Amino acid sequence: MKKALKSIKYIFPWNVIKELKRYGFTYQIEGIVFAYFLFALISAFTGYLYELSIPYIIAMGLSGIVFVPAIVLSDYKARYEKRRFEETKAYLEQILESFRKGKRFLLALEDISGQFHGPLRKCIDDAIYHILHTTDAKGDVEVEAARMIEADFGSQRMKNIHQFLIKAQNLGGSFNSTIDFLLADLTTWENGITLFQTKRQNSKRQVLISIVLSHALCIGVIRYLPREISIQRNAVVQIGAVVLWIVNLLIYAITCARVSAPWVQEESLGSEKKALDTYYKVKDFHFAKERIKSLFFAAVPLAIAIGSFAFGKASWGFIALLVTGLMVFQHRWDYALSKKILERQVEAAFPSWLMNVSLLLQTENVQVALYKSFEGAPLVLKPELEILYNKLQENPNSVEPYNEFMEGIEVWGVHAAMKMLYSISVGSGGDADAQITDILRRNNIFLEHAREVADRNAMVDMYLLFGAPILTGSAKLLVDMVVFFFTTIISIQSIV
Repeated sequence: MKKALKSIKYIFPWNVIKELKRYGFTYQIEGIVFAYFLFALISAFTGYLYELSIPYIIAMGLSGIVFVPAIVLSDYKARYEKRRFEETKAYLEQILESFRKGKRFLLALEDISGQFHGPLRKCIDDAIYHILHTTDAKGDVEVEAARMIEADFGSQRMKNIHQFLIKAQNLGGSFNSTIDFLLADLTTWENGITLFQTKRQNSKRQVLISIVLSHALCIGVIRYLPREISIQRNAVVQIGAVVLWIVNLLIYAITCARVSAPWVQEESLGSEKKALDTYYKVKDFHFAKERIKSLFFAAVPLAIAIGSFAFGKASWGFIALLVTGLMVFQHRWDYALSKKILERQVEAAFPSWLMNVSLLLQTENVQVALYKSFEGAPLVLKPELEILYNKLQENPNSVEPYNEFMEGIEVWGVHAAMKMLYSISVGSGGDADAQITDILRRNNIFLEHAREVADRNAMVDMYLLFGAPILTGSAKLLVDMVVFFFTTIISIQSIV
C-alpha cells in the first residue's frame, strides 16, 4: 500500500523528470508529453476497433496518466541497471589488476579512482578517505571501507574479491594464478547475467505480443458476430473492453518493472541471529513432542466438525475436517519450511567462509586454517564448525568429520567442498596458490549455481505474466459470449 501511494506522485511529469535525473538521465518534459500523446492515439485506435463510445475511449486514454510514467521510468531504470552492472564489473577487473601491481588494497583503490564517475566514483573516494582519516574504527578500516562500496554496488562476488584482496595483503605472497582465475570468472559471471537479461527482454516482448493477440482476438470475435444481433454497444461489453485494456496495461507495467530490476540482487535472508535460531530449530526438532502439539491443535477443529455433523451442518463439518487434517501434519510442514530456509541461509553463508579458509591455506595447513576461520565465520556455520573441530581433535586423519559436516542439510556442493579439503589435508602439500585457486573455483561454482537457481525462479514470474493476457482475454470473451447469448434469446422472444 505504501509503495502504491508513493508511486502516485509519478502521474505528474515533473516528478518523472526528477526521478530520471536521479538515474543520471537528462529528460525534457516534451518527451513525457509525446509519450502521453502516442498512448492517447493507441488508445483511441483500439477503442475504435472495439467500436466503443466516446466516454469509454476517453477512459482508456486517461489510464495512460497512471501507466505511461511507470513504463517510461522502467525503461530508463533498465538502462541505468545495465550501466551500473557494467561499471561494477569494470571496477572488479581493474582493482584485481591494480592489486597485482601494488599488493595493497588502498593503493589499488587510489589507482583506479580516476577511471570512474558518478556514484561509484563517490563510493571509492569515500572508502579511500575512510581508510586514510578514520581514527575511531570499530574494526579493520579497510574492511569497513570495502563494505561502504558493497553497500551500494555489492554482490557476493564483490564481497569475495574484497575479502580476498584484504586477506592476501595481510598474508603476503604471490597470488597471480588466483587473480587470473578471478578475472576469468568475472567474464563467466558477466556472460551468465547478460544471457539472463536477454531472456528477460525477450520475455517482455513476448508479453507485449501476448497482450496484442489478446486484444486482437477479442476485437475479431466482436466484429465477426452477426450484425443482426449486435452487442458492440452493450454497456457490459464496452466496460469489459476498458477493464481488459487497463488490466493488460497493469500486466505490461509489472513486466517492465521486473525487467528493470537490479541485474545483481542480494537476497535478504534475515539476520544472522535468526539464521542461528533456525539452525537450532531444525537440528533440535523433536518429532514426537511436536506431533503431540499438532494433535492437541487438531482437537479443536475436530470437535467443531463433530458438532457440525451432529447439527446437520455438513458443509461446515467438511471444512472443519479439512482444517483438522492440516493441523495433524502441521509439525511436518513447519519442519520442512524451516529446513528449506536453513538450506538457503547456509547456501548464502558457505562461500564467504570457504573463501576465508582458502586464503588461510596460504600459510597454514587445513586443520589450522579451519580453526582460524571460526572467528570470522557466519553464525549459522559456527555450531557445525565446533562439532567439526571436536571430531578432528579426536581423530585428525579421519574423513568422517568432513563427511558429517552439515549432515542432513542438503546444500548443493557443500559436501564435495569438504571432501576436497580433506584431500588437501592428507596430501603432500604442494603449491598453496594452486590450492587456493582450486577452492575458489569450487566456491564460484557455488555462486554460479545459486545465481542460476535464482534466475530460473525469476523467469517463472515472467512466464506467468506471458500467460496472464490470455486469461484476461478469455475472461472478456466469456463475458461477451454470455451477453450475446442473452441478447439472442431476447431477440428470438421478441420475434415470437
